[in-house]
Amino acid sequence: MRVLIDGRPLQTPSRFRGIGRYVGHVVRAFAGDDRCAFLFFRGDDVPGGAGETLLSGSPRRLITLSDSLYLPPMFRRCGAGVYHSTAFALPRRTQGTRFLLTIHDLTQLKLSGHFPWRQRRVARRIALSARRADLVLPISASTAADLEELAGIEPARMRVVYPMLDDRLAPERARKPETPLPAAYLLYAGGADGTKNLETLLRAVAGLDVPLLIAGPSPRPGRRSC
Repeated sequence: MRVLIDGRPLQTPSRFRGIGRYVGHVVRAFAGDDRCAFLFFRGDDVPGGAGETLLSGSPRRLITLSDSLYLPPMFRRCGAGVYHSTAFALPRRTQGTRFLLTIHDLTQLKLSGHFPWRQRRVARRIALSARRADLVLPISASTAADLEELAGIEPARMRVVYPMLDDRLAPERARKPETPLPAAYLLYAGGADGTKNLETLLRAVAGLDVPLLIAGPSPRPGRRSC
C-alpha cells in the first residue's frame, strides 16, 4: 500500500510553528520508507531529503477548497492507498484512498474573538473534514475532547498521537541567556498573543516568591497581546 504524506506545511509560515516541527518530524521519520511519498507545492522551496516527492500544481491560497480539485486525480495517478493530511482539511472522498487527518487544535473556534473570520472559516472546514477521515489523529487529549464536542467526532475514530521532541533543540545547541538567571524560576516558552492566556498565568504566579521568565516572540502586528 502506498502512503502519500502531506509535507506542504513546510512551505508555508506554519514551518516556523509547532505544525512545522510536527510535519518535519513525520517527513524525516518516513523518508527512508519506500512505501511512502511526500506531497509538496511546486517551487524552489521544496525541502530536500524527503525521499520520493510529488509536486502539486494547486495554489498556495484557498488550500481547503482547491485540494478537492487537484488532489483526487493525483491520488489515482500515483496509486495512493492512504493520504495523510498533516494540517490541512481533507479533499473530497476518493475511491480507493483512505484518509488520515492530523488536527493540532481548535483554538480558532474556541477563542474566535482573537482571529479574523477567514481563519475561523478555515479551522471549521478542517474540523468538519474530520468526518470524512478513516482515522483522526489529534495531537493531545484536549484536542480530541474538543473534536468530540465541536465537530461530533466519535472517540472510536480518533487516536491521540503526541508530537515528538524536537532534536534540533538539543542542549548543546542552546544559547545561554545574556542576563544571569536566578537559582529558581518559572519558565513560560511560547507566543505572547491573547490566545495563550498569559493573563491567567500572571495571576497564578502573583502570590509566589518565584520569578517568572517569559521566552518567545512578540505578538505580530494587529494581534492583541496580554
